[in-house]
Amino acid sequence: MQLGKGIGLTVIPTSQFKTVRVAVDFIAPVTVSELSKRILMAQLLETSSQDYPTQTA
Repeated sequence: MQLGKGIGLTVIPTSQFKTVRVAVDFIAPVTVSELSKRILMAQLLETSSQDYPTQTA
């Protein structure tokens, strides 16, 4: 489904799994200096949350 110009949404409903996964892909020009920041931020967002601030938690 198109949410706006250049913004698409794909929803795959299933009752097979209890886990909800949200994936966001940003497509934009990138420089080498920005790339490491983007990778680090993606890893932090993937492994941290308010309820579980660390991987150990």
